[in-house]
Amino acid sequence: MDLHQYAVDLRDFVVNWWPLLGLTFYCVLLYIFWRMLQLMPRVKPATVIVDPKTAIDWNDIAGADEAKME
Repeated sequence: MDLHQYAVDLRDFVVNWWPLLGLTFYCVLLYIFWRMLQLMPRVKPATVIVDPKTAIDWNDIAGADEAKME
């Protein structure tokens, strides 16, 4: 079988099976999105622990005096 005939056969195969291949692709994509949506409620944000020793006030911020005047 020469290369040209192989290319023609491949083209004919893709043209004939394109609707099924496209439908399969969209079904797989839909399944992946569905699985991602199932995992979303399980993710919890990290809790922020406020430590009064590391509190920042206006004196620690550069340009605080100019910001207060505005």
